Amino acid sequence: MKAQPRAGTFAYLPPLTDQEIRQQIEYIFAQGWMIGLEFSSQISAADTYWHWEKLPYFETRDPDFIMQEIQRMRQEYPRHYIMLTSYDHKRQSQNLSFLVHAPG
Repeated sequence: MKAQPRAGTFAYLPPLTDQEIRQQIEYIFAQGWMIGLEFSSQISAADTYWHWEKLPYFETRDPDFIMQEIQRMRQEYPRHYIMLTSYDHKRQSQNLSFLVHAPG
């Protein structure tokens, strides 16, 4: 069995379930942070730039909407890695990122 590449905050944990992803989304919104979804065909230490699916969801505070977007991206990009990233606009920093989909 081929080892999966590791990326994000929870890289050394088993893949998160949809329920665990939703809990993280709720936590992110409770902190006042915003969410962005990115995708890449491969994970490499040398390639830190992923493609944005859309601009970050600046005004969205609905976990159901984000979960729907993740499901849509999983269907649209089944052979890509999909990462959820959160941003703190006050500190102007990225503070949490984790895979929500891995191919295979």
